[in-house]
Amino acid sequence: MLRLLTILTFILTLKRMTSAYGPMVTTIHKYHPFIPLTTIISSGKSPHHPTVKKFCVMLGGLSDAHLPMPYNVPLAESLAGVGFSFCNPVLRSAGLQFGWGSLEEDVEDLRHLIGFLEKEYGAEEVVLLGHSTGCQQCVKFLEGKVGIVKGAILQGPVSDRETDEDNGEWVKLSERMVGEGNGEEFLPRKAFWAPITARRFWQLYGERAGGDDYFSSDFTEEETAKRLGHLKGCGAWVTAVYSRQDQYCPERIDKEKLLASWEAVGIETKLIDGDHNLSTGSAEFLDIVRAKLSSEKSEEDALRYDLAVAHAMCHEYGMDELVWNHISARYASGWLITPGKMHWDEIGPKDIMMASDNVTADIIHSAVYKAREDVNAIVHLHTKNAVAVGCLERGFEALTQDGSYFYEKIATHEWEGVSDDPSEGPRIGQAVMKVPNCNILMMPNHGFCTFGSSVKEAFIQAFYFEKACETLMMCLSTGKEIKWAKEDVMKKSASQNYNDMFRPGTHEWDALCRLYERKYVYK
Repeated sequence: MLRLLTILTFILTLKRMTSAYGPMVTTIHKYHPFIPLTTIISSGKSPHHPTVKKFCVMLGGLSDAHLPMPYNVPLAESLAGVGFSFCNPVLRSAGLQFGWGSLEEDVEDLRHLIGFLEKEYGAEEVVLLGHSTGCQQCVKFLEGKVGIVKGAILQGPVSDRETDEDNGEWVKLSERMVGEGNGEEFLPRKAFWAPITARRFWQLYGERAGGDDYFSSDFTEEETAKRLGHLKGCGAWVTAVYSRQDQYCPERIDKEKLLASWEAVGIETKLIDGDHNLSTGSAEFLDIVRAKLSSEKSEEDALRYDLAVAHAMCHEYGMDELVWNHISARYASGWLITPGKMHWDEIGPKDIMMASDNVTADIIHSAVYKAREDVNAIVHLHTKNAVAVGCLERGFEALTQDGSYFYEKIATHEWEGVSDDPSEGPRIGQAVMKVPNCNILMMPNHGFCTFGSSVKEAFIQAFYFEKACETLMMCLSTGKEIKWAKEDVMKKSASQNYNDMFRPGTHEWDALCRLYERKYVYK
């Protein structure tokens, strides 16, 4: 019987669920292996499409269950428009069961849900969307491993402790009962509008900077960091959307000051017109959701993001040089490029410029782009090992598998001093054109440029070139006889490097983007 319950899945396809906040065409599943908890999955006017691998998980507030919000249907339709399906589970704390539930149980249920989505639907990405107490569930979840959860949207993240400040008698009683070890006993029925244990009441309304208390306006900086500071490095983005007319936010609270305290710990915030559950104001909220979840970045936005990642990764691996050097990507009739005068770990997508204030950058990058129409990105660096190799009379020699990326693919332009003379540009272009299909320009006694069809390809080549130069310098420094690779093997490796499986950036870039999100965006 237990095995039957474990594998049992209820699928009611095209079942029309009628509610004040519907109707909606849904599929219903039992997602928990042991407990009869269900989730609905929908695209609004149509059921979930099996090719969709992204899910937005809607989590309601106290006493909510399926279809908790007045914007359910337009949300599902908006999600479908950006490649997501709407997913709305019932947790153990749904309905009036919140009175004896806990955030820990909610998180456990969520992990079962996400596991179900991965197994049954091949889910690749999940975004949590919490309303009211659902926001606490999101924040609590992000204290642990995020897995395929890429972000969380907090709609109406109010403080229960500040919402009801006329319950002092019951707060004191619940505190005393918890202290006496009777936290799982229920408070008197007149204490609250739903049956509730002393422990749960204390977590919601009494325990400052503990329990469910994540969003209070009277927190010190230390308390805010204690409750929300983990979000910076959790590996998922977080956006909080607060309503100006939220009836559960006391009028005395300075909303803008409150949101500023959240921004300080890495939460993106939005203040919009509307009430607590957005029975008014949902249109602006849905615009925010669509913009945040849209998988279709504009070409410029995508290039800016990739360039920001490349700059950060140069810093991460010790390849930058204070505020100098430059990375660019061809765009429109020009190129996007390093802003200059900024340390590379602080350069974000918005900082990338359409034109450089560095004449050297303009001369070098324009020359390569003119010479090679197939080049869409250039990385120019002065890394220590590559510069050292450039000071050797024989220059770079492919010694390793990493070095085979550049076997017979290196052009050379001799150093002419600081590149501030436009007449040098044509000579750089000529050097590049002398070596068909070259992917690197050595600039002896100066630095080097790698270039490729994309930012990721150009950066990954720069990474491997510096690594290959480091290995070469280490071997030369031993003074021992070097074991050179056989020429036929080196040629074979070089030919393999640019097939679909091994092309630079094919496998590495997504991991580097995740590192960027964890360490640089949310630091």
